[in-house]
Amino acid sequence: MTETVTDPGPTPEDVQHDMQSTKAHLVAGVHALGDRAAACATDAAAAVGDAYRGTRDALHAARDAVGHGVADGAAFVGRALDVRRHVRRYPWVGVGTAVALGFACGRLIGRR
Repeated sequence: MTETVTDPGPTPEDVQHDMQSTKAHLVAGVHALGDRAAACATDAAAAVGDAYRGTRDALHAARDAVGHGVADGAAFVGRALDVRRHVRRYPWVGVGTAVALGFACGRLIGRR
């Protein structure tokens, strides 16, 4: 008869060594993953900070532009409604306007 030799399998020491090796490999993988996650978080925080600063600067620029536009508009309206300035620059238009207003007021008052 032939005897069959069976493989006794791994010894407890071999299993313990494999477990320690796997544990070391997993720990290294978790540390690498943590480092990559921290780097991604840092990059995301920097991107959000840059976006915030860009938005803040754009809003300040828009506020300044609107403020200057309002001031320029007010100055334009002030010049447009300055009757004395217009009469000094165009005296005959002022005289003609006064005659036309006098005629219109006389017609309105004379009807009563």
